[in-house]
Amino acid sequence: SGVCRAGLSATHLRGYGELALPGMHWHMASAGGAARRAGVALLVHKRLWQTLCGSIQQVSERLIHARFKLHGGLHLTVLQCYAPTEEHAASPAADAFYAAVLTAARAVPRGDVLLVMGDFNAQLGTDQQRRF
Repeated sequence: SGVCRAGLSATHLRGYGELALPGMHWHMASAGGAARRAGVALLVHKRLWQTLCGSIQQVSERLIHARFKLHGGLHLTVLQCYAPTEEHAASPAADAFYAAVLTAARAVPRGDVLLVMGDFNAQLGTDQQRRF
């Protein structure tokens, strides 16, 4: 058993690649803009990579989508996200990001297991002061 997939946010990478760690072999797909600042990536264990339906799709530099075939005819759809930070929460870019997540989630075939993961830059409460 162990970890079969991991999502990364704020990556500076683009494209596909392989990562070999002691005892593990991973495939990576990442999406990032020209500035390579707000990218996302999926690290997928080679066993799960073999069940990938098609390819990992870049929706935007902040959102990627992958669909995997599971046992028993089930499918797993993964959305890996990296939301704009709080200071950009009311911006058109933030609106576009959340609209893209909603559109991608609505496009998932009925019956799929949907896993939405990532960094949503959430802050709880009304006290915005940082205390360290």
